[in-house]
Amino acid sequence: MLPVILIIITNAIGFLLKNFGFDRSFTLLGFRFHLSLVLPFILVFIKKDYLSILKNYFVHPGDKNYLLAFSFVFFPALIIPVLLFLLNSAAIGDPDYFYELGMTSILDYPVYLIWNLPQLLMLSSFLIISTHGKKYKQPLFFIILLSLFLYEFIPLEKSNMPLLIDLGTYFLAAAVFSLFFSKIRNIYLFSISVFSTFWINILLFGSNSKLFVGLLLARTYDKWDGLIEVSKTFSPYTMLGQFALAFILFFIPFMLISRQNNRSSVNEYPMENLNK
Repeated sequence: MLPVILIIITNAIGFLLKNFGFDRSFTLLGFRFHLSLVLPFILVFIKKDYLSILKNYFVHPGDKNYLLAFSFVFFPALIIPVLLFLLNSAAIGDPDYFYELGMTSILDYPVYLIWNLPQLLMLSSFLIISTHGKKYKQPLFFIILLSLFLYEFIPLEKSNMPLLIDLGTYFLAAAVFSLFFSKIRNIYLFSISVFSTFWINILLFGSNSKLFVGLLLARTYDKWDGLIEVSKTFSPYTMLGQFALAFILFFIPFMLISRQNNRSSVNEYPMENLNK
């Protein structure tokens, strides 16, 4: 019940800040923080047991499948540009501040990651505590991730209705990351993968979102044109396509592994399964 209350409070505060024109993110000593990632972290301090539970995850992280995490982040990000170039719908861009922001961002990736890592670890902690002791964690991860940013999609005016593309991207992102976290219960890999997935998309294709650019690249920039210039036909779909590919490439192996594990359990305990 407490996680639900915190999610409701987060959305209420977020909507009020949005309604009055205030930012929902801030920077402290270079570290970036967003309301939806930081505020629910309060849950960790409500019970003493929660800290001991989290300590185990921080000291002994789960699955260390670095190759799978790397593939999850970079394969879709590589496939999208290749397809766009094959369709003659992309070209090497020449955006403003190309070398100042674009090229240096690649070298500064570790710095940007460190600046965002605390808030992503807070998100991971909230996911762990909120689902601790629950049987079906993956659907809960999805619901939580889908709920934390709902206020961003509430229009202040009828003319500001969110695009279906944005809603679809948000839905797919929540599905992909909930699936990822349910399979790889490693808070470090999860945090790095979340940051890297958004970072590489914005670096390659740009963004008009001051929030995304400020959190993931330079906080003094309002937008970024990207290293690759994409045609108007496909430019709104780059992030949606990246998450769709990630879902396909990650969902199929996930289902195959789950089915194989189920078969193994049947073969290992045949009498037990027959009795059931």
